[in-house]
Amino acid sequence: IAHWFEVIFGEEQLKYQLAWLSYAYVNAYKGKPKKGQAQFLVGGVDTGKTLYNQHLLPLIFGGQQPASAYLTGKSDNFNDYMFEKYLWTIDDTTPTASRAFRNTFTGKIKEHVANSEFLMNGKNKQPGRAQWFGRMSITLNDDSANLKILPDLDMSIRDKLMIYKMTKYEDFTHEFMDEVLAEAKYFCSYLLQHEIPKELFDLRFGVKAYIDKSIEEVVSADSQWSAVADLLRIFRDYYYDADNTDEKDWSGTPSDLLLQLGKIEKAAILIRDMSPNRLGWGLRHLEKTGCDWIERSSKKGKNEWIIKKI
Repeated sequence: IAHWFEVIFGEEQLKYQLAWLSYAYVNAYKGKPKKGQAQFLVGGVDTGKTLYNQHLLPLIFGGQQPASAYLTGKSDNFNDYMFEKYLWTIDDTTPTASRAFRNTFTGKIKEHVANSEFLMNGKNKQPGRAQWFGRMSITLNDDSANLKILPDLDMSIRDKLMIYKMTKYEDFTHEFMDEVLAEAKYFCSYLLQHEIPKELFDLRFGVKAYIDKSIEEVVSADSQWSAVADLLRIFRDYYYDADNTDEKDWSGTPSDLLLQLGKIEKAAILIRDMSPNRLGWGLRHLEKTGCDWIERSSKKGKNEWIIKKI
């Protein structure tokens, strides 16, 4: 297990994975489970991500509950069976281009990571409330089509995710699964003794969130707000050109900005389907994702924004 993990996660990611896993296991072992992030294991074939998700993790956590239908809104209203297991898993979900599908999935992930009490419905049973402090583990292939299921990485969900890019493993054998499962109890003992590095500590979820940079770039490029980001880059290049070295930071409403963009030839195609309202939502999204050259104006009663020169 040690050699396999060192290869597929790499040194930097492995610290986060072991911290996430030990925090989940130790508190569950004590009978006092605590909330933690949902994890996404992203990689091609020959990483063993399905072996990890469908065999090793369920052995560690006492079983699993397949959660694809529930988390993507495809299941019926009866959900009591979901709360019987600590571990919810999804393996290589079929990608979809539907924005509604992705929004539903994102909302469910946020809800079940952040909250601890949920409405529970069972067939021919009285509705009730259920407490759940479990974990979600999702595997994805690393092609662009499959990555579309990943949530939009705005600031409201970034702290609720662990997204790993897994590396190919060359040492699989026919006996590999049996060897891994035989080592599982010793691995659990290791997790009980594992100390989470101080620099990875997080007060809310025990461990700081982790998102692989290369995956983040792909997801951001496919975001519904990517057109807004492109427009703003064009605007900055135009407004802060080399001849305007003393130009102050631009400020104005989304409508003001749209009028300015209408004067730029390069932006003509992109603004055809753009409205002040959509542009405003795009500005809010980019601000939440940590874009350091966009901020909301402090003027009260006005929906004004500042686009900085930096």
